Amino acid sequence: MQERSNQFYELTEKVIQQLQEHNYLESTVTNYRRFYKRVEKFMSGKGIAKYTHYVGETFLEELHSRKKYSYTSLNAHLCAIRRLNDLLEGNPYRCHHGNEHEIVDSRYVDLLKRFIEECRNKGNSNDTVYAKQRWCTTFLNQLEPHGCTDISMLSTTIVTKVCLCFKNKDAYPVIRMFLRFLYSESLTSIDFSGIVPKAMKPNVIPTTYLIKEIQALESSIDISTITGQRNIAILLLATRIGLRSGDIAKLRYDEIDLHSGEINLIQEKTKIPLSVRMPDKLKNALTTHIKHKRYDDGYVFHSLSAPYSRITTNIIRHIVNDHLNMAGIDHAEKKHGPHALRSSLATSMVNDDIPYETIRKILGHTDPDAIKHYAKVDIKHLREYAIAAPAADGSFLDFLYGRRSV
Repeated sequence: MQERSNQFYELTEKVIQQLQEHNYLESTVTNYRRFYKRVEKFMSGKGIAKYTHYVGETFLEELHSRKKYSYTSLNAHLCAIRRLNDLLEGNPYRCHHGNEHEIVDSRYVDLLKRFIEECRNKGNSNDTVYAKQRWCTTFLNQLEPHGCTDISMLSTTIVTKVCLCFKNKDAYPVIRMFLRFLYSESLTSIDFSGIVPKAMKPNVIPTTYLIKEIQALESSIDISTITGQRNIAILLLATRIGLRSGDIAKLRYDEIDLHSGEINLIQEKTKIPLSVRMPDKLKNALTTHIKHKRYDDGYVFHSLSAPYSRITTNIIRHIVNDHLNMAGIDHAEKKHGPHALRSSLATSMVNDDIPYETIRKILGHTDPDAIKHYAKVDIKHLREYAIAAPAADGSFLDFLYGRRSV
């Protein structure tokens, strides 16, 4: 069993090293060591010489069957197994959560790995790859419940039934891509991608908030605290220069020039350079936040709990939502994520008669007609939702640069 000991020991020690590098509590590290001792004992009892995805899956199934562990404990074991699997797949470190997503059926591990590798070779970002992996895992795990125990057994009926299991139709483009991959690899005799429904996105009018609501949102933050200083900088990046949440989450110190007052970055969504000048309030907020720099990974914003990694778009969404509630802003009938703040900025500039081309450059749009989308908010939208339109008298620019309060 020496081979088992060496291979499994090296994997577990790499996980422990990752946890320590990301500032996990010693108690958490101790728990992981205890979890891996159980896996090692399981492997020894089964005479298994090497850890694989299947070993991890079987261990979790046996653990669950004992009915002696709590839901929290089972989730913790699941996270520990996922970290081992990430190392086997060569994936970089990422923050795991117990309910993040399921593990793919062991029969399809190698197949999914080949598909993911092709996605990486095409230049897909890590976030895109993880999203595709999640959708494909769900698709593959739904095959057996629908009577398909092998990819070669796929049929029009099975593909249709499995697609209907997805509540989020954003999965459909990924499923089509995966089915084309199966056909190109000669794993199916028919290209089933054509039968996956094409979800048509409705022509939705953007959600916007009034200037006084944006100001109330910003004022709800207690900037005397470290958390507040971080949050105000995040919100101002959205409300004052309209950065997308993905760009805020991945903003780096070397993309901010406090001397010139500019932010220069490559946009996450379009991969196109964006250069934008910071209003004084944003510049001051970033200056204050940066004074408390505690991490050397190059990112500006971090979570406030272990593993203290850079923030995610999900965290930004919660920050916006929390402060909308704190400010007493009614958003029951509105979208209330960071993109709504970007839309509010765009609509206000449109209403202030700022040229479309100028707005397009500020927001980093590549489509010349993209700004017309926000123009629809004007009279029609405001009538529908009974929201008073901001006067197009240039007041937004005064507000933007702190020369006027509402």
